[in-house]
Amino acid sequence: MTSLTIWTDDDLPPVNSGPVALWQAYLPDDAPKDWYSMPDEVHRNRDSLRSDYLAWLHEAGVTKIQGLPLVDRMAIRPGLSYWWMTIPADNSIESNSPAYIAVRLMALAALADRLGVTSVSIVTSDRSLARLLRDWAKSTGRAHKTQLGPRPRLTRESVYRAFPSLAALRVVIGHAGIPMRVKSVSEESPAAAGQSGICLVDYMAHFAPGAVDEGRFASNYWGPLVEMLDELDEPVRWLHLSADLASSGVVARDDELVRQFDENATLQTHDLVHRHLTWTVLIRSCRDYLRVRWFGISARPRARIFFDARSGSSLWQAFRTAYRDQFFGKTAMLNCLWLNIFEDALLRMPHQRLGIYLFENQPWEMAFLNAWRKAGHGELLGVAHSTTRFWDTRYFKDPRDLWSEAGSNPMPWPERVAVNGPLMRETCHDARYPEPRIVEVEALRFFGTEHAISPRSRSGPLRILVCGDYSPVAAQRMLDLVNESLAVTDLSIAISYRPHPTNALLEVHLHPDCRFDLAPSIQEALAGSDIVVTGAMSSVSIEAVASGRSTFMVGDAHAFLTSPLESAANLNFVTTAEGFLSSLRRLDQAEALIPKAANDFFRVNSTLCSWRKVTTIE
Repeated sequence: MTSLTIWTDDDLPPVNSGPVALWQAYLPDDAPKDWYSMPDEVHRNRDSLRSDYLAWLHEAGVTKIQGLPLVDRMAIRPGLSYWWMTIPADNSIESNSPAYIAVRLMALAALADRLGVTSVSIVTSDRSLARLLRDWAKSTGRAHKTQLGPRPRLTRESVYRAFPSLAALRVVIGHAGIPMRVKSVSEESPAAAGQSGICLVDYMAHFAPGAVDEGRFASNYWGPLVEMLDELDEPVRWLHLSADLASSGVVARDDELVRQFDENATLQTHDLVHRHLTWTVLIRSCRDYLRVRWFGISARPRARIFFDARSGSSLWQAFRTAYRDQFFGKTAMLNCLWLNIFEDALLRMPHQRLGIYLFENQPWEMAFLNAWRKAGHGELLGVAHSTTRFWDTRYFKDPRDLWSEAGSNPMPWPERVAVNGPLMRETCHDARYPEPRIVEVEALRFFGTEHAISPRSRSGPLRILVCGDYSPVAAQRMLDLVNESLAVTDLSIAISYRPHPTNALLEVHLHPDCRFDLAPSIQEALAGSDIVVTGAMSSVSIEAVASGRSTFMVGDAHAFLTSPLESAANLNFVTTAEGFLSSLRRLDQAEALIPKAANDFFRVNSTLCSWRKVTTIE
C-alpha cells in the first residue's frame, strides 16, 4: 500500500474510497477490508499507547528552554510549577480531548508505518486537525493533499478561542460581583489560634435526596463518613467548592446553603471557598494571570516542546487550543483565582492535623496542595472517590512524575491516596503507584452494592435501563445508537432512561417507546432492570456488573473507550446499533447472570473500620 485516505468526518466515506483510516468512527459491520478505525486501533493498543503518551508528557515538561527545564521556567510559587495546572491536568476522557487527538495521531503513525503508506489524502472540516495531519505527513516525508469542508459557523465559543483574553476578562467580571454579594471572612484574623482538627474539601454536588430542601449536609460523596466524624474529639471543618462555574449568583446560592448546613450541624463546621474571594485576592489573581501569560508567550519554540519522537511529528496543533485557554484564556484566569483563594482560605484556618479531599488531579488541587503546605498544615489524603478509568491521564502519569523528588518543582501529590477497594488498588498498582502511598478504605459512594438485588429469571420483555453520561453530548450519542436499534428491533423490550445527576434537566431526544426512569435511587433503578446501558464516563457500570446485570458500554468514537471493568464477563462493549441488537438477541432467552460479590470491586464494611483507622478513631 502507498496511499491512505484519512477521513475525519462523522459520516462514512463511499465504499469505493480505497484504503481509509476513520479518524472518529468505528468500523461498520459491512466495512471493506482495507478500512481501519483509529478508535479501534487506540483501544487495541491501549497499553503501549498510554505508556508512550505519558512518557511524551513527561518529556515535554523537562524540555530545556534557554538551559532551564520548562517545568522550572513556569514556577509560579516556590515548589509549584504552573505546568502541572495545564496540559498534565487536562481531562483526557472528555470528547475530542487534546490527549485523545494526540494518541490517535500516535496510532495513525504506527498504522501508516505498518502498511507502508507513502502518501495521504486528508478529508476534514476541522482546520486545526488538518494542520496537525499535514504537519505529521510533512515531517515523516509523506506526500499529502487536503480536502477541506465548509468552515464552521461563528459562535461565541469560537470567538473566545480566537481571542482567549476576552474569556479571561469575562471570568474577572463574573467574579467581581462575588465580594459584593457574599460576606467574606477577610475581617477575621489569620487564625493561628484554635484547636487542630480535620479539614475535608469537596464540591457542592451529589447531595443525598432531600438534603438540600432540608438544609442539612448529607453527601453521596461521603455517605456514612459524615455521621462517623461526629465521634471525633477534635474539630471537623468542611471547605466546599461550587460545582458550577463561580459567579455572584452561583456563589450566593451556595453560600446560603452552606449557612444552613452550619446552622443544622452540631459538631462540624462548613465554609465555602469563594467566601475568601476579596478584592485583594482578585487583584493578586490578575497579577498572577499576567505572569501566566508571560509563561505562555516565552515557551518557544513550541514545535520542539511538543515534538513526539514516536510519531515523528510535533503534537502542537493537538494542544494549541487548550494551551491558549490555559495560558491566556478562561482556564488561565480560573487557575490564578484558585491559587490565591486557597492561599487566603488555608492561611486563615487553624492548624489542621489531616486534610482529606476529592482526588482527581484537577488544576484546583495543585493550588490547594501548594497552599496547604505553605500554611504548614499536616498530612493530606486524596480520596479517589469513584472509579479510575484506564485513559484518565489525570490519575496516571509517567513513573518519573509519581511522587518525584527530582528538580525544584515536581508534580504535587498528597502523602497518600485512598482507594475504595481491590479493583482500584490493582489499577493503581498497575500504574506503578508506590505501595506506601496507597491506603484502602471503604467505598463511601458505593454503599448498598453489597445488598444488590439479583436479576430475576427471564420472563416478559427485556427491561433495559439506559444511564445517561456525564457529558451531555456523549449521552445523546449513546441515545442515538439506542434509538436506532429500537427503530428496527422486533424484540419485546421495556426501556427507560435515567439521566446523569449533573444533567437531569437537559433535554434529550428519546425514542417514543423510551420513558424516563423515576426510581428514587440508582440501586432501585438497577433492581428493576435486566440490562443496563452506560457510557464510558459512568461509574454505574460497576454497580450494574456487581448486581449481575448484563451491562453494555456504548463506545463513543469521539472519546477514549475506557472502563474500570474491561475484563468483567457481563460487560459488553458496543459501537454500532447492529452490534447492540445482535447482543440483545443473544440475551433475550438467556438465564440471569449470578452477581459477583460487591467486595470483588469495593471495600464495603459497614463499620467503616478502615476510615476509623485513617482518621485515628479507635
